[in-house]
Amino acid sequence: MKLLLSVVVFGTLVVPSCGGDDGGGRMGIEGSALCPPNTHARSNGKGRHVHCICPDHFVCEGCEEGCKIDASPYKDRCIRGFRPDCQDCRCELGPTHSSSLLGTQLLDRRSDDFCGSAVTDSSQRYQGNHTFVFVVSNGHTGTTYLGQASKWRENFGDRALHDFHIAHEQDGDKGLLKSVPWDADFCSKGLAYVLERKLPQMERILNHLDKRVWFGSGHQIILGLLPALADVFGDRARFIRLRRNRLDTAWSFAQKRGGPCTHRCVYCLCPLDPATRCPVRGEAWNSLSVYQKYLWFVDEVECQWQALVGSRPHLKTLEVEWDKKLTPAHMHTIAEFVGMTDIQHQDAAAIDNKANTHPKATSRNDTALAEEDKAYRKAMGFDRTGCSTYHCVGGKK
Repeated sequence: MKLLLSVVVFGTLVVPSCGGDDGGGRMGIEGSALCPPNTHARSNGKGRHVHCICPDHFVCEGCEEGCKIDASPYKDRCIRGFRPDCQDCRCELGPTHSSSLLGTQLLDRRSDDFCGSAVTDSSQRYQGNHTFVFVVSNGHTGTTYLGQASKWRENFGDRALHDFHIAHEQDGDKGLLKSVPWDADFCSKGLAYVLERKLPQMERILNHLDKRVWFGSGHQIILGLLPALADVFGDRARFIRLRRNRLDTAWSFAQKRGGPCTHRCVYCLCPLDPATRCPVRGEAWNSLSVYQKYLWFVDEVECQWQALVGSRPHLKTLEVEWDKKLTPAHMHTIAEFVGMTDIQHQDAAAIDNKANTHPKATSRNDTALAEEDKAYRKAMGFDRTGCSTYHCVGGKK
């Protein structure tokens, strides 16, 4: 079952248990011991997310059996960038899937196994009577607006929410959640998080409030949880793919003053993460500005979505796209999809494209952003495929 709404209103080794940084940019003894000879461990900016430098799972261009630390200048040293197609610290190349529909600098993992069936035991499948709605997005796409019960009341009146609990980022252990995509076994970690943390919490809240439907707008579910959510909840789940104009989304994120691989973006995927479906090659990544790296993040979430629905075509989904304004018409379509009844139409205002902009946002130069986007598309090799308003990810081969 799939509905599509498009309304446009113009107007490595990844080792989370490693030791921490000693303050001088070096990891502790525990982290160093995990790296091959002639290498050292280093944090990638996500705290406990560790990878081995020179060579490692990703930082391995030009290296074979080890790095010549005394080489000059930087000869045979892998200190810049990473390559997601490297399988281990010896830079043994794994299979790559370049797609002319995706661009030349992204690896196409959309058709790779996406956790198979995350559920291996029938007892792990949800057996209750509640319904769970999950919004799949980058964030900064109107999710805070959709995650406020007051906004739904403004649009449809109090009675519309009789059966619904509206939530945004209501997860109890955010530190554990954000580490899920860092590991090669993100599938099992995501499943464990859903079964042991997320499901019990949602059930407790719904039972306590005597509600029937959980509506969660938070984008933290993109951190390796999508396969588990689909497989655990089955036909009790609904997925809404929410897309906002890609330039607006990336610009809003860029106000954080740090890219998606830094601690400033708590719920972002990074090309280092094994959970990514379209990681970018290191040489191209290093050439990108912060804004351009968030353009990649927009494309990565689209790859996550395509991998999810491609591997699980039975899912009940709705796709909502908005450019200049997220309007009451969008809200009404979502309400119908999730089974919200007893709707009373109110005179609610639309949310415009300034929604979810960082409070310390810089003044915006649309001409400069358009030039950066052009440079991003060229760097990624998108010239032949072009980009839509919402992403640059074409169809799968």
